[in-house]
Amino acid sequence: MKTMRFVLAGVLILLLIVLGVLSYYGLFTSPAIEEKQSGSYLLVYAKHEGDYKQTGKKMDEIYYSLKNVYGIPSTRGFGLYYDDPQVVAKENLRSLVGSIVDDDGQAESTAVKEKYSTKRLDAMPAVIATFPYKGMTSIFIGMLKVYPQLKRYFISKGYDNVNPIMEIYDIQNGKIEYIVFTGGKNGVFDEMMKNAQ
Repeated sequence: MKTMRFVLAGVLILLLIVLGVLSYYGLFTSPAIEEKQSGSYLLVYAKHEGDYKQTGKKMDEIYYSLKNVYGIPSTRGFGLYYDDPQVVAKENLRSLVGSIVDDDGQAESTAVKEKYSTKRLDAMPAVIATFPYKGMTSIFIGMLKVYPQLKRYFISKGYDNVNPIMEIYDIQNGKIEYIVFTGGKNGVFDEMMKNAQ
C-alpha cells in the first residue's frame, strides 16, 4: 500500500513538473489576435521546399552567414509558409525563410544578393496573432494553439484564405508573431517565391 502511494505521489509530482515547464513555454497562454498594419520589413531569405520542420536549419544558416560573413546583425528570423501541411504533401510544401534586418544598405549589397534574395516588404493590413517566445518549445506549442484560433477568426470575419502566413521569431522581445496579410498580398508573395534563390 505504501509503495502504491509513493508511486502515485511520484507520478503526480512528475505531472506537475511537466505542466509547469509547458506552462512556462506558453501552454496556458491564449494568443492575442488583432488587425493592424504590419511591416515594413527588409527581408533576406532563401527558398525551402519540403517539410516545414526543416526550415529552422536554413533560417539559422542565413542568420549566421549574415552575422559572421557580412557583419549584418538580426534579432528576428522569419518563415513565410505558403501551403497548408494538412492539405499539401510534406515534400511539396513551399516556404521562404530568413532574417529581418535593419535598413542600413548592407543587406542589399551585391555580395549578399549573390547568395540570398532580398525584398523590402511594405506595410500592409494584416491579422496578427502574438504568442510568447521562450525557446523552441514555444514554437511547437504556438503552432498547436495559434493556427486553430486564426482559422476560427478568419471564418468569423469572412476572410477567404489563411495562407501564406508569416511567422516572425522576435527573440529580443520574447514573442512570435503570426501574420496573415489581408490587403494586396498575393502578387507580392507570388513574385517573392518565383524569384527566390
